Amino acid sequence: MDMRQWLDMHHLRWHEYLGRKSERPAGTRNTRVLRTTDGGIVLRLWYTNILTLYPDRITYFTDGFFTHTTKHRMNEYGPLRIWQHDYRWHYRDPVSKDICRYADGMTFDKRGVRVDSNFAADCERDL
Repeated sequence: MDMRQWLDMHHLRWHEYLGRKSERPAGTRNTRVLRTTDGGIVLRLWYTNILTLYPDRITYFTDGFFTHTTKHRMNEYGPLRIWQHDYRWHYRDPVSKDICRYADGMTFDKRGVRVDSNFAADCERDL
C-alpha cells in the first residue's frame, strides 16, 4: 500500500472511530487517539503526540523518548517501519528506498516524499 492509500484509509478510519468524541483509547495501553482543532488526528503515547495525521501528510515525533514502546506504537499505527541499529533509529524512505536515520518532526506527504526541513541531513545512501 502506498502512502496516499495509507493516509486516506487511516485518516478516515480514525475520524470514524472518534465519531463525535474528541478523544478515545487507541486500543493499546497508554495510547489515545485525538482529533485536533484543524482536522488532524493525533496518536498520543502518554503525553507525547507520536504520530499526527492529516489528509495530506503524516508527522513522526518522539519528544526524545526513544523507547521500545514508542517505536512499537509508531510501527503499529504508522505507515513506516522503524528499527534500531547501533543505538540509532532508522527507516526506509518510501520513495528512494534508501535507509535513513529517524529524526523527530519528519513529515511525509501523500506521495511519500519527506517534506520537513531536516531531510538532507538525516538521509544517506550508505549508513
